[in-house]
Amino acid sequence: PITHYGAYKLACEGCVRAYWIESGISSIGFRPAIVYGPARETGISAGPSVACREAAAGRPYTIGYSGAADLIYVDDVAAVCEAAILKPFEGAHAITLSGEMADVSAIADAIRDQVPGAKIDWSGPLLPIPPNMESSPVEDLLGPLPRTSLQEGIAQPIAHYRPGRNA
Repeated sequence: PITHYGAYKLACEGCVRAYWIESGISSIGFRPAIVYGPARETGISAGPSVACREAAAGRPYTIGYSGAADLIYVDDVAAVCEAAILKPFEGAHAITLSGEMADVSAIADAIRDQVPGAKIDWSGPLLPIPPNMESSPVEDLLGPLPRTSLQEGIAQPIAHYRPGRNA
């Protein structure tokens, strides 16, 4: 790995393997794609979430990267974590959680579909991670899981951030 992000994901694999080999403790390490949704507001890859917040508030926003990325909605990641806690499994597993690959222009378009006239654009480098992550067979291990589409995944944080929403 050439980034801290990549090194962390590799370390995840080693940790789950070590728990299983050394102690016989079943474990799962998750390697999610870019997680987006309400409250994901730090780091360059938080651009889609912050853009939703700013569009809902009527403010312009520039997503700080360009190109395509694999996006997974925060509720889908939470559902995988919940399944890992509640469903029995055995062994060591390092699971890549992928969602939907989308170019930043498609993200901006999805936001403008929800907030017509939103001033959302993008500028910056490509992200230093693969734009299309091959998902691990997580459902084989944990059963059926939700998969939120980009359109719905953009609509939910915009609704969350709209002024006057019921909290």
